[in-house]
Amino acid sequence: MGIGLSDILGGIFSPIKDIVSEVVVDKDKRDQINLQLAQLEDQAQARLDALQVGQIETNKIEAAS
Repeated sequence: MGIGLSDILGGIFSPIKDIVSEVVVDKDKRDQINLQLAQLEDQAQARLDALQVGQIETNKIEAAS
């Protein structure tokens, strides 16, 4: 199986979190940034899930015709 969009999302957010952990010294600020990144990642994953559900529904319709 090839690389999925979930893998790409993880590949984008993981290095950013690593950089934030090393660059941002203030623990509270670092936690705030990591929380915002986690929220963005969750939103991206939700959009991806919605796209996949939409594709499944399209496939069902096409298969029925």
